[in-house]
Amino acid sequence: MKRLLIAFSVLALSSVIALAGSGWHKVGEFDSGGDGKEVAVDRTCSQCLIKVKEGSVIINTITVREGGNKTPHKIGKRLNKGEDEVVQIGDKIPVKSMRIGDDGRGHYEVYVK
Repeated sequence: MKRLLIAFSVLALSSVIALAGSGWHKVGEFDSGGDGKEVAVDRTCSQCLIKVKEGSVIINTITVREGGNKTPHKIGKRLNKGEDEVVQIGDKIPVKSMRIGDDGRGHYEVYVK
Protein backbone atom coordinates (compact mmCIF):
# COMPACT_ATOMS: atom_id res chain seq x y z
CA MET A 1 0.00 0.00 0.00
CA LYS A 2 2.80 2.40 0.92
CA ARG A 3 4.59 1.66 -2.38
CA LEU A 4 1.39 2.34 -4.30
CA LEU A 5 0.98 5.68 -2.54
CA ILE A 6 4.59 6.64 -3.29
CA ALA A 7 4.22 5.59 -6.94
CA PHE A 8 1.02 7.63 -7.28
CA SER A 9 2.67 10.68 -5.69
CA VAL A 10 5.65 10.46 -8.06
CA LEU A 11 3.33 10.11 -11.06
CA ALA A 12 1.24 13.13 -9.99
CA LEU A 13 4.34 15.24 -9.35
CA SER A 14 5.87 14.29 -12.71
CA SER A 15 2.72 15.36 -14.58
CA VAL A 16 2.75 18.74 -12.78
CA ILE A 17 6.44 19.20 -13.62
CA ALA A 18 5.79 18.23 -17.26
CA LEU A 19 3.01 20.82 -17.60
CA ALA A 20 5.07 23.53 -15.89
CA GLY A 21 8.06 22.89 -18.16
CA SER A 22 5.95 22.96 -21.31
CA GLY A 23 4.71 26.54 -20.91
CA TRP A 24 1.15 25.67 -19.85
CA HIS A 25 -0.45 27.96 -17.24
CA LYS A 26 -3.37 26.70 -15.14
CA VAL A 27 -6.27 29.17 -15.24
CA GLY A 28 -9.09 27.16 -13.67
CA GLU A 29 -10.54 23.98 -12.24
CA PHE A 30 -14.25 23.14 -12.57
CA ASP A 31 -17.01 20.59 -12.10
CA SER A 32 -18.91 20.03 -15.34
CA GLY A 33 -22.63 20.62 -15.76
CA GLY A 34 -24.80 23.60 -14.95
CA ASP A 35 -24.08 27.05 -16.34
CA GLY A 36 -21.09 27.99 -18.51
CA LYS A 37 -17.79 28.50 -16.74
CA GLU A 38 -16.13 31.92 -16.90
CA VAL A 39 -12.34 31.61 -16.89
CA ALA A 40 -10.15 34.69 -16.32
CA VAL A 41 -7.03 34.41 -18.50
CA ASP A 42 -5.46 37.90 -18.88
CA ARG A 43 -2.49 36.75 -20.97
CA THR A 44 -1.43 36.26 -24.57
CA CYS A 45 -1.96 32.69 -25.70
CA SER A 46 -2.73 30.48 -28.68
CA GLN A 47 -3.91 27.17 -27.17
CA CYS A 48 -6.23 25.90 -24.46
CA LEU A 49 -5.80 22.51 -22.76
CA ILE A 50 -8.67 20.71 -21.01
CA LYS A 51 -7.53 17.88 -18.66
CA VAL A 52 -10.22 15.64 -17.17
CA LYS A 53 -9.38 14.61 -13.62
CA GLU A 54 -12.57 12.75 -12.64
CA GLY A 55 -15.63 11.32 -14.36
CA SER A 56 -16.72 12.24 -17.87
CA VAL A 57 -16.88 15.79 -19.28
CA ILE A 58 -18.43 17.06 -22.51
CA ILE A 59 -16.87 20.28 -23.79
CA ASN A 60 -19.43 21.91 -26.09
CA THR A 61 -17.88 25.32 -26.78
CA ILE A 62 -15.04 27.58 -25.75
CA THR A 63 -15.73 31.26 -26.40
CA VAL A 64 -12.58 33.40 -26.34
CA ARG A 65 -12.96 37.03 -25.31
CA GLU A 66 -10.27 39.42 -26.47
CA GLY A 67 -11.33 42.92 -25.53
CA GLY A 68 -14.70 43.53 -27.21
CA ASN A 69 -14.36 40.58 -29.61
CA LYS A 70 -15.81 37.14 -28.93
CA THR A 71 -14.69 34.11 -30.92
CA PRO A 72 -16.62 30.87 -30.36
CA HIS A 73 -14.88 27.53 -30.92
CA LYS A 74 -17.27 24.57 -31.25
CA ILE A 75 -15.74 21.46 -29.69
CA GLY A 76 -18.54 18.93 -29.04
CA LYS A 77 -16.30 16.27 -27.55
CA ARG A 78 -16.65 13.86 -24.61
CA LEU A 79 -13.52 13.32 -22.52
CA ASN A 80 -13.14 10.71 -19.80
CA LYS A 81 -10.88 10.67 -16.74
CA GLY A 82 -7.23 10.88 -17.80
CA GLU A 83 -7.99 12.28 -21.26
CA ASP A 84 -7.21 15.77 -22.46
CA GLU A 85 -7.93 17.99 -25.45
CA VAL A 86 -5.82 20.82 -26.88
CA VAL A 87 -7.81 23.52 -28.70
CA GLN A 88 -6.09 26.02 -31.02
CA ILE A 89 -7.73 29.37 -30.14
CA GLY A 90 -5.63 31.73 -32.25
CA ASP A 91 -2.12 32.87 -32.97
CA LYS A 92 -0.75 34.58 -29.83
CA ILE A 93 -3.84 36.65 -29.09
CA PRO A 94 -4.42 38.76 -25.94
CA VAL A 95 -7.14 36.73 -24.19
CA LYS A 96 -9.09 38.51 -21.46
CA SER A 97 -11.28 35.52 -20.56
CA MET A 98 -12.93 32.38 -21.90
CA ARG A 99 -16.39 30.95 -21.36
CA ILE A 100 -16.60 27.16 -21.45
CA GLY A 101 -19.90 25.45 -22.17
CA ASP A 102 -19.73 21.97 -20.69
CA ASP A 103 -21.89 19.04 -19.63
CA GLY A 104 -21.53 15.66 -18.00
CA ARG A 105 -20.51 14.64 -14.50
CA GLY A 106 -16.82 15.23 -14.06
CA HIS A 107 -14.05 17.49 -12.87
CA TYR A 108 -11.52 19.16 -15.18
CA GLU A 109 -8.65 21.64 -15.27
CA VAL A 110 -8.06 24.39 -17.83
CA TYR A 111 -4.60 25.49 -19.00
CA VAL A 112 -3.48 28.02 -21.63
CA LYS A 113 -0.26 28.45 -23.57
